Amino acid sequence: MPEFQRVFPDDAACAAYLEHLRWPAGFVCAHCGHQEEPYRFPSRSSVVLRYPACKKNTSLTMGTVLQSSHTPLSTWFWAAYLLTDADAGHVGPAIPAAVGL
Repeated sequence: MPEFQRVFPDDAACAAYLEHLRWPAGFVCAHCGHQEEPYRFPSRSSVVLRYPACKKNTSLTMGTVLQSSHTPLSTWFWAAYLLTDADAGHVGPAIPAAVGL
């Protein structure tokens, strides 16, 4: 658990990791296909990106199982860790209680 918390201490760290997984060579607009650093809305609770050229928005979680979820990314990451960590000893039905849902 300390290793997980070191790597993913908050939602921002989870978002950065997810963004790198989705766009390893840098952000590519899903609408126009161009690659450029997107505008990031600082006041949004979810990570919304806007491509400067076409002005279209996309969500970091769009097209994933996390789309439209109001659960913080850090909670999703913690649940995924518990499901995949054999040493944690959690099973599916116990996950909601373990992550505080």
